[in-house]
Amino acid sequence: MTQTETITKLRKMLIHMKNREHTSDNDFEKMQTYVKELRDDEVNENFEGSIVEMDAFIDERTNSSTLKEHIKLHEMNITRWIEELEMLKDGDGGVTIDYEQREGREI
Repeated sequence: MTQTETITKLRKMLIHMKNREHTSDNDFEKMQTYVKELRDDEVNENFEGSIVEMDAFIDERTNSSTLKEHIKLHEMNITRWIEELEMLKDGDGGVTIDYEQREGREI
């Protein structure tokens, strides 16, 4: 799979999670595969922090009582990752939203 395809699939998956459309624990396994592919492809170094955050999001799923609760807790991060993946796909160099724009929101 090309990097663009991986980014597109991951972004689409995050959109479905955010909208709570047909999300299952199996989706977290797929997401983990896509995130690993991006890490292995050595994407823009400015995106590495987002990869670490997505890994933490996936790992923390096991500690959440429900899938719905886990997604709701991380909704702002999911929204940001969707935007950052679009910037990464566009390849214009900027791939993360400025910390001040995010008002300090982190995992």
